[in-house]
This record gives sequence, C-alpha cells and structure tokens, in this order.
Amino acid sequence: MEITQAAASKEFYFETYKDSGKAHIYGYKGFEKNIKLPTKIGKYIVVSVGQLEGKRSGFKAVESIVIPYGVKELSDKAFEGCKQLIEVVIPESVEHIGNYAFYDCVSLTRVNIPHGISQIGMSTFCRCERLRDIKWPNYMEGIASNAFSGCLSLENIVLPDGIKRLGSGAFFNCTGLKMIVLPDTLQEIEIGVFKRCNKLENITLPHNIEYIGNNLFYDCVSLKQIQFQGRIKRVYPYAFWKCSSLESIKFPESIREIDICAFKLCGSLKTIWIPETICCIEENAFPKNAEIMFY
Repeated sequence: MEITQAAASKEFYFETYKDSGKAHIYGYKGFEKNIKLPTKIGKYIVVSVGQLEGKRSGFKAVESIVIPYGVKELSDKAFEGCKQLIEVVIPESVEHIGNYAFYDCVSLTRVNIPHGISQIGMSTFCRCERLRDIKWPNYMEGIASNAFSGCLSLENIVLPDGIKRLGSGAFFNCTGLKMIVLPDTLQEIEIGVFKRCNKLENITLPHNIEYIGNNLFYDCVSLKQIQFQGRIKRVYPYAFWKCSSLESIKFPESIREIDICAFKLCGSLKTIWIPETICCIEENAFPKNAEIMFY
C-alpha cells in the first residue's frame, strides 16, 4: 500500500522541523497490514522513522513496511516490540540504525542492512526469534552488545570484512546457529559472544584475536573443533564451560595463561596440546581425565 502525499498527514503520526524542512514518522494510524511510508509529509521531507519515547503510537499491527529512499535514520527503539512485523525493506540511503531498533520483533524473518551502516547497535535485533535471513553490507566496523542475542532461527552467518569488534553477548543464545565465519579484520571478541549457541560445531578465530574472554563459548555443547590462526595469549575463566563435544584442542605457541575452570565440564576433552613456553595453567583449568601434551 502506497500512501499519497495528500493523505500522508492523515495516515501517519509525525513531527516536522520547520527550520530544516524535514519530518520524522513515528507511527501509523491506518489498518493496512502492508504499508509503504511516504517520502514527504506535506512539504516536509521524511528523513527519519521510528517510535518516539512517550508517544502512544508506533507500528504494532503492521506486518511489512517499505521505507522509502531518502530516509537516513531509524531511531533508537524504532520498531521495538512490533511483534507482527515480518519484513522491512530498508533503503540504501539509511546511514544509522539505532539501539533496540528491532528489539523483540519476534516475527521478523529477513532484513537487509544497507551499505552505509558501519555499526550494528546495542540489542538492535535482540529477540528476533524468527530472523533467519540477513543481507549484510560488504564492509562494517563493529557489532555491539547483544545485537543478535536470542535470534533463535539464525543458522549460517558470514560476517563482512572490516569488523574489528564483537560486543558482549552479540550472538548470545542463538540456539540455531551452526556456522559463523569471522573476518580476518576482527581484533576483539568480548564476554559471552557465543554463549549458549548450542548447535555451533566449529569455529576459526582470526589471527588478530589475543584473548578468549569469560564465557565466550559457555554451554556450546555441540562445539567439536576450534582453530587458532594466530596469537592467542590467554583463555579466561569458564571460556569453554560445558563444551561437552570438544575432544581435543591445540594451542598456538603464543599462549601464556589458561585460567581457572576454562574447560570445566568438558567431559569429552581427552587430549590438549600446549607449548612448553606457557607461563601459567590455573587450578581446574582442564578436566582431570584430560591428557596434556607439551610440545
């Protein structure tokens, strides 16, 4: 459904900014399930979209939204809690998607991320339980904390080049995730990024990663293989807690410290290869029945 310019002011909740000639749409008044937002509200150009704090409106009953080219921003909490929303078309003109923009959009199945987006904000797609198809840009710089936490239907992900940081819990509780390819540009993976990704079977950590943080692979019960491309220096507590399918692991020569309970409840872990140059292996770092092989 495309809204005519004349009808736009009656169909939508909006704010206008007279000095700039711009408008922000923050809700839909109509009853259609599938809508296309207007490019203008009267003489004002629509440049941003999203629910506003304290405004009783939004897009709660809408199932699909086409956002027109020219919109530059989806605000914080833009479509938060829009549980009926199945699909949204985001134009390449969008340069910013706010924190919690699609939080708890439990019916959302697919999304395209425009090439102008360099960061995925905090909890942007958190609890999008049916999200399974993401069209990524060619280049990004970072994914913030809990950005895709609780996206239960994600299965295979190839992250774009340029990403340097994955924020804490970025893919926490993505219980359907089987495969993820990390870019060579990645430098930092924060706490619990893959916690409870219990179908993840193998992963390769790029050469710039130096630390495996707390709870990084906590409860990844299907994880069978992890490969290090470079210079891991330290494994923090509970990093591999209950990785019960992990049978063997070989650390690179760069490893210096393995913290307490790093591999707690890894009952299948039988063989561990560690360089003789390691400085510290804390108490209970490995299961008691595991054999440590120094090389």
